[in-house]
Amino acid sequence: VAADRPALTNADRVRQLAEDFACPVCAGQSLAESDVPVARTIRATISVLVDDGVGDDEVRSLLVSRFGTDIDYNPSGSGLTGVVWVLPVVIGGVAVGLLALAVRRWQGTRTDIRTRSVLVGTAGLAVLAGLALAGAAGSRRGDDALSGDIRASTRSLLVEALVVPPAEAMEIYDRVLELQPSNVEALAYRGWVAWHGGDPGLARTDLDDAVTLDPSYPDARVFRASRRLAEGDAAGASEDLTVLDGLDAPPIVGDLVVASRLRERVADELARSGEVVAALELLDSGLIVLEGSDPRRAAAPLLAHRGWLLATTGDRAL
Repeated sequence: VAADRPALTNADRVRQLAEDFACPVCAGQSLAESDVPVARTIRATISVLVDDGVGDDEVRSLLVSRFGTDIDYNPSGSGLTGVVWVLPVVIGGVAVGLLALAVRRWQGTRTDIRTRSVLVGTAGLAVLAGLALAGAAGSRRGDDALSGDIRASTRSLLVEALVVPPAEAMEIYDRVLELQPSNVEALAYRGWVAWHGGDPGLARTDLDDAVTLDPSYPDARVFRASRRLAEGDAAGASEDLTVLDGLDAPPIVGDLVVASRLRERVADELARSGEVVAALELLDSGLIVLEGSDPRRAAAPLLAHRGWLLATTGDRAL
C-alpha cells in the first residue's frame, strides 16, 4: 500500500516541516500557522533548502542549530531535554509502585508507624510527580521549553528582536549582551540596527567585534561589507564578501547579497578607483559560489555585470 502512495511534492515537504516546528515568537502556533515576518522568513528558507535537494533530516538539523531545540515539536529525546521529558514519568511510575506496595502492606498487617511512614512518603512522592508532570505537560506551549522559560533565553530574545521596532530591538540586544557579552549574533545585529539608526561608531565597533569573535559568522560579514561600502572602503567590503564566499552560509544570506546587489556595487566602486582586476575577481568569486546552482540564483546577472565592466574599461588586455 505504501508503494501506491504518491510521492510528496516539495510543497508537501515544506508544509510538513513547517508544521513540525513552533513559531519562535508566537504563542502556540507552528511555523505553518503563523504569518509573522519571522515565520514567513523561516518558511521561505525551508522552501529554498527543499528545492535545492536538502533532505528533511538536514533541514531539521539546520533549523535546530539556528533557532534552538525549543522550537522542535519532535525533539530527539536525547540529552537534558530527554531527561526533562522522561524524569516526571519515572517519578510517577515509582510513586504508583510504592503506593500499591503500601496499600498491600496496609491490608495485610496492622497499621503501624512504619506503614504510616511509607504511606506519607508515597503520598509526598506522588505529589511531587504530579507537580512535575503538570509542569512538563500543562505549561508547555508551541514556543516553550521544559528546561525553563524560553522567553528568558537569549535565543528567544534574539528571535523577538527581529520583529520589533528598531528602538526595542536595540534594548533586546543590550539585554542579550549583558547576559552573554560574547554573543556574536547580538553584536552583529545590534551593529546593523545601529548603522541604520545613525550611530556609525557603535555599528563599526559591534560589527568589527562580531567578526573578530567569529570570523565565520556569515551575517556579520554581510553587514560589515555593506557598512564598509557605505563608508567608501570598497576594498574592505570586497574582502568580507570574498571570505563569505568560502563559508557555508545559509541560502537566505546569499539571497540578501543578491537582492541588494551588494557584490555588483562593491565591484563598481573598485573599478571606479582603478582596481578593475579586483572588481573582476570579486565577481568571479561570486560566480564560483553559484556554479552548478539554479541559474535563477543570480549567475546570469553576475555574468552580465562582468561583461559590462570589461566593456567599460576599454582595456583590451582584460
